[in-house]
This record gives sequence, C-alpha cells and structure tokens, in this order.
Amino acid sequence: MSFFDSSRLPVTQIVSAGDQVPIFVQDQGVYMSSSLSTIADYINSLITTNPDLLRYVADVYSLRQVNKDEVQFVSTEGYWASGDAGGGNYWYDSTDITTVDDGFLTIVANDGARWKLILDRIPNARQAGVRGNGVADDYSYAQNAINAGIPVRFSGVIRTTQSLQLKPGCKIIGDGNWSGFDIERFDIGGTLTVVRPFYDVGTTVFLYDGTPGDNVSVINASVTAVGTMPTEIDPRNPNYRNLENVGITNITIDGKDKAGIGLYMYRAGVNNNFDGITATKTTKHGILIQMCWNGTISRLMAVLNRGCGISIGKDVFSYGSTFVTVDAITFNETFAYFNGCDSNRNALNLWSPSTPDVEYGIGFYTGRATTFINTTSTNNSGVGIYLSPDRFPVKFQTTYVEQNCRSSAAAAEYYGIWIEGYTGAASRHIKFEDVFISTGLPTVDGIRLSGVEPSRRGEDAVEFKNVPFLLSIKADWGNYRLIDVDSALVITGTAPYMLPQVLNNQLNLCVTGTAKVTVSGGAVTAGVYSGVISSVTYDGVGLFGVHFTPNLINTDYTLSLATSDSRYMYVSSIGVSGANLKCRGFNPATPAFDLADPTLIYVVVHGGYAL
Repeated sequence: MSFFDSSRLPVTQIVSAGDQVPIFVQDQGVYMSSSLSTIADYINSLITTNPDLLRYVADVYSLRQVNKDEVQFVSTEGYWASGDAGGGNYWYDSTDITTVDDGFLTIVANDGARWKLILDRIPNARQAGVRGNGVADDYSYAQNAINAGIPVRFSGVIRTTQSLQLKPGCKIIGDGNWSGFDIERFDIGGTLTVVRPFYDVGTTVFLYDGTPGDNVSVINASVTAVGTMPTEIDPRNPNYRNLENVGITNITIDGKDKAGIGLYMYRAGVNNNFDGITATKTTKHGILIQMCWNGTISRLMAVLNRGCGISIGKDVFSYGSTFVTVDAITFNETFAYFNGCDSNRNALNLWSPSTPDVEYGIGFYTGRATTFINTTSTNNSGVGIYLSPDRFPVKFQTTYVEQNCRSSAAAAEYYGIWIEGYTGAASRHIKFEDVFISTGLPTVDGIRLSGVEPSRRGEDAVEFKNVPFLLSIKADWGNYRLIDVDSALVITGTAPYMLPQVLNNQLNLCVTGTAKVTVSGGAVTAGVYSGVISSVTYDGVGLFGVHFTPNLINTDYTLSLATSDSRYMYVSSIGVSGANLKCRGFNPATPAFDLADPTLIYVVVHGGYAL
C-alpha cells in the first residue's frame, strides 16, 4: 500500500529539517500533475524499507496520542472513527512549535507535536471533521475547512447553524447541484404523489438550520456581514474590501425557510469562480449579488424560494446605487423556477401589478456592460425577468420565459418581462434578442414597460429582436423597438416610436408595425395587425389601404410590401392616417385581385425614412 498517491501533487517547495526526510509544503492549494512524483516515490520507498517511520491509527483522536519520537508519518483511517471518509496522511514538522491546532491542516498532539496533513490531492471536508449527514451541526468544522484558504471538496448534507463566511483562497467544490426538477408530482388515483426525493443522489447540500432572519445568508461571499458595507480600512490591502481568489462549484444551498438569503455576494466578482449553484427555500432572495465586476458567473439556479429568485444589483440595504452596481459580468445559464412559492409550488400571492418587484424569478437593477446568455425564468409567482436598471448597457441573449405571474388573478396581467424605467438617462440600451415567450395555458406571458421612459428617442430605445411568439405588450411609453416579432401582437398603451437608428453612418430602418391580411372575393376577409397599424381595407377594385394609430407625418415612414405570388404592390397615395396601395396581378393592366383568388398580403412599416 502506497502512502502517497503520486498522480496528483501540490505545487511545492522541498524543505528539510535536520535528519527528517524531505517533505512537501502545501502552497495555497494549487494542484497539478508533476514530475515531482519521484519525491513521492522516494517517500513511499523510504516507508517501505523503514516501516517503523509510519504508524496507522483509527482517527484524529488517536493521532493526538502519538509520540513524536517514535514515528515521522501517521495515516489515519478516519476523522471521528475508522471508515468515516475523513482519514488522511500526516507528517511531523519538528520545526514548528507555534501553529495553532485548526483541526484540519495542523493537528497538535498531546506532546505538542505539529502533525501536518499531506496534500497529495484536494482534501475533503471530512478531513476537517465535517460529518455531512444532515443531522450533526457541521458549522465550526466547515468554517475551519473554509478558513484554510485552499480548495476543499464537500459532500453530503452539511447542516450549519450559522452563516458560512468565505475566505481568500478558499474553493468550495461539491458533488453536484440540485436541478430543481427532481420534485415531480403526479396525480395518481386522486392523490398528489412525490415520486422523487427533494435532493437527488450526488448532490452536495449546505443546509441552514439556525436562527431565522431576513439578513441571514447561508453562505456569505463578502469580507463583512450581510448588510454591512466594506470600507477602505487599509487601501493597500484589497482584502479589507474585496474577496478575491475564491470559488463555489456544484452545490445546493437550502435556507430551510429560515435564512433570508442563500448566497450573498458583495465585492466578490474579480478572479473568482461561481459555477453550478442552486439556492432554494430562502425567505427573501435565493441569490443576492451586489457590487461585483469583471467576471463570469455560470449555472446559477433559484428554485422554490419564498421571496425572489436571483437579485442582481438591488439596493436591499440602502447603500446607494453606486455601491451595489454589478459591472462587466457575463451570466451564463441563469435559471429561476417556482420562486414566490412554498415547497409545494403554491404561489404566496404577494405579487400584483402595483408591487411588481417581488416574487420575480430574476431581477436586475444597477449594472453596466452586463450580459445574460441562456436565461430561463418560468412558473414564478411574480414576473419572470424584472429590470429597473440605472446603468447601461444590459443585454439578454437567448431567453426563455413562460407561465409567470402565477399570483395574478387577471389573465391580462401575466408578464414574462417587466422593464421599470428608473431614470430617463439611465434605463436605456436594454436589449433582448432571441426570446421564447409563453403562448400556452394557463398563462400567456407578455411584456410590460413602465416607469420613466429612456431619454433619447430611437437612440436609447429598448429593443426586442426575434420574439416569434410575443402576443402582448403593455407600454406606458414608446421608446422601444420591435424587430421580427409575431404578427398577432397586441399593444396596449403606447406604440413604439419610429425614429432612425444610425450605425456606422448607415441608416437602419426600425420595424415598427406589421400587418397580415387575407384577401378573398374582392374584400379583406381576415387580418392581424401589430405595432402602429390599426386597420387595413380593400375595396375590391385595386386600392388597398393601411391605416395607423396615431397619425403619422407622411414623410416619416415607408412601406415594404410582399405577396404570396407574383403580384406586387406600389404606393398610390399617402396621408397622415395611412397609405393607399395598388395591387397588380399577372396582367399589369388589371389593377385588382381576381375575385376568386385568395392572397396573403404582408405590409411592413418602417420609421425614419423620408419618401
């Protein structure tokens, strides 16, 4: 049996103490495969030829009883007891008489000897005393593992009665995060049956079971407590303000309906890695991110939180917007599901159109140059995605929203996306591109535009591009663009303005209205209109009218026309309320449709182009 696993070794320096054998000194937990395995081979060979140098004991308690004058290496078979997965290999550091016993990397024996854990691989938290059985209070042992400032693997259910505080250099590595889809409920014989457990196999869970509180977080990625803003105590030491070189991957955070916040992040974005984190059963925010910048945050998931799912840049503690801004962050694969609900997916009914920023799936407030890629927000009691930004720009690329605002009693008040303008100069340059928005029952998600309008018409317009199933927009202002949206769209309130957008000195036409009508038997028999188009007419002779609300300046728009066959149309006359078009058939001398010949006609209205 080899004492060392030479396949993975820490970046090291070799030290020698008197007649001690050369040994590795861990360097901030940075691991790599290394040709230094020859040193491990040397130690294994040394122990093989001198077995008296090594002793096997059952647990850490037994390690503390070892006489330093008898052996140089000790291998434990467990931490609390043999076989509990907390065993490790230790070496005696005769040069150290001061290091405090942390119950993890340094164990101080009864005779004062310092036994150091040999890091020939990433250690696991059970080597720090974490039981991970969901019953024992693992707080102090988990915090000790985090305090080491190195990568540590966590497994099982880590029950903690206090908030865990990240430290510079620490990396929490879990086995996996809960998908949120594991609670599958089926009506079997009239009984609602849960066919899968709350946590699936292979999930690492941090379970909060302490004093309830809205400002309590299960994990705190900040240098200060939740609700306390870091100050520049010593500007030369960034760790007084910024939490750097930390990471969390593949875990689930369970607030047990006691913790207000699952994961709290403040000044923790630079040089850090947050990936594969699920937050559930919190009372206020599954994940709350404030004042972070320059980084990528991936696979965040908020499921079954009683309050909001994921809140970004929200000034919860009245710091002022300057001190909560989230800048230059890319969010990859952000998912919110059944937030504003209890554990049985029942809506808590706090959301209403007059209080739109509660029970949302994803909320974004203060931030600049922030991008969301592959974002999903479904079945939340409030809005799917709520934005009230006072910085810019913000872009959502590839977004899926459906069946949100489950707390709403009115079918007309279901919104997948709600943009609340904060100030005219700030809530601008917001873009949604490639959006699937629900058209199915029981809810049909729409878009809501409220608050203060973006200040400069056209240039600062909110843009929605490639939203094929969008059926409704309720807008209190008109500074927005619609590009390639469904022709069945119904706009309540203010239609989008028609102003030019100039890019690289080229005029880009802004699509502001579309119509699709069926002409049969010499008359318009059916039609759907969107944008500023209010109606279309056809007199059966050849004149086809497109009418707009509100009236337009007759030099401020143009029309693109297409038919389903070789017919074509041209503008015959134009006025402030609309335009008349001529339709020519196969025979240019016949300016009319054939009475028995149905034809679909598409009319697209562009703004900002003088005829």
